Amino acid sequence: MIPGPHGPIRWVGMDFVPYWMGVRAMLAGHSPYSAATTHLIQTVLLGGPPEAGGDPMLFIYPAWIFLVIAPWALLPLKWAVALWTRSLLFGILHLIGALAFRWGAGRFGRTSLWAVVLVLGSLPFLSIAVTKGQLSLLNLGALFLAIRLISVPIPDHNKTKPAKAVFRDTMAGILLAFSILKPTLTVPAMAGILVWAIIERRSHLIAGFAACVGILSLASWFAVGNWVPDYLQLLNNTGGAPVL
Repeated sequence: MIPGPHGPIRWVGMDFVPYWMGVRAMLAGHSPYSAATTHLIQTVLLGGPPEAGGDPMLFIYPAWIFLVIAPWALLPLKWAVALWTRSLLFGILHLIGALAFRWGAGRFGRTSLWAVVLVLGSLPFLSIAVTKGQLSLLNLGALFLAIRLISVPIPDHNKTKPAKAVFRDTMAGILLAFSILKPTLTVPAMAGILVWAIIERRSHLIAGFAACVGILSLASWFAVGNWVPDYLQLLNNTGGAPVL
C-alpha cells in the first residue's frame, strides 16, 4: 500500500494500469481517450480524481499499442502486472548478464565484479521503471535489437542479398516499429534509422517497418475507429502531465 489522494492505494504497476485499462476499453469498443476511460483509470489507481498538481494518470499512448497489449488486457490486473513486470525484469537482468560477461572477458572474477557493479548501478532504474511496468522499456528493447540487427555487415557483392540479410533487415524494420509504441521517447532515433535506410537503399527494413505499423494501426482502427485526432488533442491538453 502507498499513500494516495483518497487514502492508501495498492501498488499495481502504476504506469502499467493506464494502458492496461485503455486497451480493455478498446476491447469493449470504447475510446481509450474518453472521459469515462480516464475516470476508470483514475479510480483503479487513485481511488478517484487526482489531487491538485498530481499526475492525472491518463491513457497517453497512441492506440496502435492495442494489438501488443490486448493479451495482457485479457488477464486480471494483478496477474497482468505480475507477468508484465516479470518479463521486463527478465529482459533487464539478461542484458546486465550479457554486458557483464562481455566486459569481464569470460573470466569469473571480472564477470562477477561487473555483474555486481551493473546491478547496484541499475537499482534506482530497476525499482522505478521495471516495477512500474513502464512501456518505454519495451520501446528501448526493440530499438536496441533493431540496431543490433542492422549493424551486422552485409557481404559486398553485386548478387542478390542473402536470405539471412533480407530476414535481418525485415525483422529490424518490425522491431523499429515496436520502438515507437510510445513515440515521444524514440521518434528521433527511429527517424534517423529510416533516413539511413533510405540512403543505403535498405528497402526490406523500410517494408518491415511500414507493414508492422500498418498492421498495428489497422487493428486499432477496427477496434475504435480513427483515434488520431483524439491523440493529437491529448498531446496538447494533458491536465498538466509533461507528455512531450
